[in-house]
Amino acid sequence: MKNLRLTLGIAAIAIGSFAAFSFTKVEKSENKALNTYYPVRTGATTFHWQMLNPNDYVCDEGGASCTGYQAASAPADNIIPSGYTKTNQALVPKP
Repeated sequence: MKNLRLTLGIAAIAIGSFAAFSFTKVEKSENKALNTYYPVRTGATTFHWQMLNPNDYVCDEGGASCTGYQAASAPADNIIPSGYTKTNQALVPKP
């Protein structure tokens, strides 16, 4: 009888622990660290998003804008993300 109570007690603790962790909140992806990505011109109206030092670049004609965009990961090439203002410019390396 003593062993049965001990076994049931251990089983109850195990089930209770499992239930508690089953309903624990999972962190949302919006809590990820944000990086700043800049559009770098790759053609007359094409660009690639990358992390860089904007002081090493100049703003020129392009398909995006020269301002950075903060996100957990870089947007796809030649895509203007939601909330980003397009001014038909992009960065190019300083001569």
